[in-house]
Amino acid sequence: MFSNIGNAFQGNDGYDTEMQLFNQYYEQKDLTARKEFVVQFFEVAQDSGGIYLPMAHYLAAHHLRVFSKNDSALYHFKKGYEMMPNYDFDLLKGRLMIIGAALYTNTGNSVEALRLLNEIDLKKLNQFEKLGVHWERYRIASLKLDYQDMETFLKELIGNGVGNVVSFRRRLVGVLIELGKLEEAKQYVDDLMVDLVNKTPKEVGTKDYIAVHYTATLYFIRTKEFDKAISLMDSGIKYINTFPKKEVKVNFWSRYLELLDAIAVNEKVFVTKRPSVEAAAVLAKIEEALPLANAPTQEFGMNILIDHFKLINDWESAFTYSKKLIDLKEERFYNDIAKVYELEKQLLERDAEIEKNKQELAQQELDESRDIQILLIGLVTALTIIGFLIYLNLRNSKMRGARLAEKNTLIREQKDRIENLNELQKQFFINVSHEFRTPLTLVLGNLGSLLNGRFGKLNPGQNTALSQAKENSMRLLNLVREMLNLSKLESGNEQLAVREVALLEKVRSIISLFDSLLEQKGLQVHYDYPETLDKLFLDEVKVETIFYNLIANAIKFSAPNTVIEIGLTEEGDSQCISIKNTGEGIPQKDLHKVFDKFYRAGSGQTEGSGVGLTLAKELVLLHGGKIEIDSKQYEWTAVSVKFLKGSEHFKPEDFDQSIEQEMERIPVGVHKILVVEDNLEMGAYIESVLSKSFKITRANNGMEALSILGQASLDLIVTDYMMPGMSGEKFYKELRQLPDYKSTPVVFLTARTMESDKQRLLRLGVSDYILKPFAESELLAVVSNLLVLKEERNEASASKVNIDDQFTDRLKLLVLDNISNQGLSPTFLSDQLSISERSMFRKVKEATGFTPLAYVKEIRLQEARRLLETGSFNSISEVAFLVGFENLSHFSSSFKKRFGKPATDFK
Repeated sequence: MFSNIGNAFQGNDGYDTEMQLFNQYYEQKDLTARKEFVVQFFEVAQDSGGIYLPMAHYLAAHHLRVFSKNDSALYHFKKGYEMMPNYDFDLLKGRLMIIGAALYTNTGNSVEALRLLNEIDLKKLNQFEKLGVHWERYRIASLKLDYQDMETFLKELIGNGVGNVVSFRRRLVGVLIELGKLEEAKQYVDDLMVDLVNKTPKEVGTKDYIAVHYTATLYFIRTKEFDKAISLMDSGIKYINTFPKKEVKVNFWSRYLELLDAIAVNEKVFVTKRPSVEAAAVLAKIEEALPLANAPTQEFGMNILIDHFKLINDWESAFTYSKKLIDLKEERFYNDIAKVYELEKQLLERDAEIEKNKQELAQQELDESRDIQILLIGLVTALTIIGFLIYLNLRNSKMRGARLAEKNTLIREQKDRIENLNELQKQFFINVSHEFRTPLTLVLGNLGSLLNGRFGKLNPGQNTALSQAKENSMRLLNLVREMLNLSKLESGNEQLAVREVALLEKVRSIISLFDSLLEQKGLQVHYDYPETLDKLFLDEVKVETIFYNLIANAIKFSAPNTVIEIGLTEEGDSQCISIKNTGEGIPQKDLHKVFDKFYRAGSGQTEGSGVGLTLAKELVLLHGGKIEIDSKQYEWTAVSVKFLKGSEHFKPEDFDQSIEQEMERIPVGVHKILVVEDNLEMGAYIESVLSKSFKITRANNGMEALSILGQASLDLIVTDYMMPGMSGEKFYKELRQLPDYKSTPVVFLTARTMESDKQRLLRLGVSDYILKPFAESELLAVVSNLLVLKEERNEASASKVNIDDQFTDRLKLLVLDNISNQGLSPTFLSDQLSISERSMFRKVKEATGFTPLAYVKEIRLQEARRLLETGSFNSISEVAFLVGFENLSHFSSSFKKRFGKPATDFK
């Protein structure tokens, strides 16, 4: 309940944390609960000590002051103030002094209040604390009726710009009227009239809202603007009738009576309005509220009544209230004398107690001096013995210290050696993994060439052997990639890129990748989740890695013809997802090992690297989440992952802004996109991602998509590669036969990651392709880039430049041949193409939709992506340099903007 409050008053953050404490205090439902809150905080303070103690006294003083228990509040102020020299907390000290000044003012000790206020260093306070100082100075000045000082401090409060400025402004108007400064008061009255129009009683406070009416009315009485005064007071009646405080009622109706009297005295002044309440009714209201008001308000009301009765020649009533006023003043005078006598009595009692304490102290000192003499004799003897014992102990301690220092040195050296060995081992894994990638890529490339028949037709035995070799090479390459990812996590170099993600839709899209495997094993997937689920802030790419591993494990270890259960639940400030499968299970004695690197369940003969679960756990922890596993051997295994809701637990640099940056480039709700996907869950996920910015039409297969094309005009098509009936490839070829869709951008979604599959797509002439699983940001980046490119091409086509068929091919080959040349400029291109720069610019724009420089950058980024996907390069900087980027930071930001995810994800 009170966690982190100990830092409440430290530095510039003190005010916000103090507000946290006081918000908790005011959230208590009644006075008893608030008192209990203060008591609980005192218990925390006594247990914790330190700065908590003066804070607790500060809170208690505030609580007691609110309920006018000034003596008890002063006690807590003094206790807290006495502790402050032990701490360097200027803000808390300042606030304690302000509340102390307020309490001294309440008890009539303005001298002590001023002393405290004069000691406060205003430079070390924020605006709210300065307001408190100026307010207490104003209160002291008002007690002394020092209107000059009241004017000064009220202007300081208004200029401070915080607090209830309307309250300060109406008080200043009253002071300026008393000082006769009506011209100066006018500007503040005008401001008050604006406040009455623009603010509600709740915003200002009902008491101050009513007070504005009768304060401004006094100004209008003095300036003889009676119509304004009448309108103002009549508008205040609806508030005063429901307000319970008697002091406010007396002030309001007394001012109303003063207005009526002023109108009567100034009969010759033209008054177009008449007040809505007559004098007799006003008198009745004042006399009803007067006995229950405090003494100063009673004096004010009686003075108004006396003046009124004199004006109407009712001398008997005037005499009656004059006598009541004298009695009231006499009572206050005698009460003040009684307080003085009581104070003098307390001072005399305190002096007597001090004198008694002095005598007792003197006697105690005399007794102690005799005892000391006796003790000294014993001490001399004891010290001699002790000194000898100390000498022996020191000699032994030096010997023990030397041996201990020697052991500590040996331990430190061993610790350093272990840390160095761990670092060397980690670096060895990274280096070996990098070294494996290049030869593995070459092996896979050659195996692919053999299997594709490049070196002749293979017999069935050769084809089987080479396919197995290729499959195992891919498995080894994936292990290398997982090892590199794990090493990056362990070294603390992994960076998050979080954004809002619908976890259920993301898991569904990953499961759709395993449809064929689920069908082969006869597995079914059952979901259990509430109707509404909050989106979570997650790194989409890393979440895919987590659940790809977990779902792959669940399928791998499930018994045939069973059910995989996936459940999502909301648990307070967290969202939990569980994946449960029926199968062999894990022995209880091995459960604690499953997240260890290279651990494999069972006999160890199970396929797998033993790295996937380790990687999944590290990625969950990177999100601030929690992953657990439970199992019953020969029956079931369940893995649960818990992520925190909200985004407060992430650092500012953890957030991904790429999607917002991409979407700023295109208008919302204008472009029409066709999504062709036979898997209903994957189709729904893609629609949920794109529908925020585009108009989406769905088709479940290629034939349905072709029928839609004749009915609607579409700007872009997203299609799956593998579909029953008509494949994505066949659909694409049919699409390009339609005149209206020859140049429409097409994005392919595919789970086929072989280089030959990617080359096949590129040879088809597709606009772009995305590998499953994919991130929301990646899909949006590719789609938005293609739409922007299409718009630029449409704009360029208006120029009607004649371009030969070979120009685009010549241009692309020219850029690729010189891609490492950082000086690849429009001048270089025009010279090589033997055309002027102006003609070259127009031709490139017409052919590609890009400016020459933008086209060169596009080719460089596409080539960089191709090189990274081969896995043949040890570093991103090496690839960036090969494709002509001089600045690695510029390359990284350009790559992520173009493809929707960082270059590191393509390695």
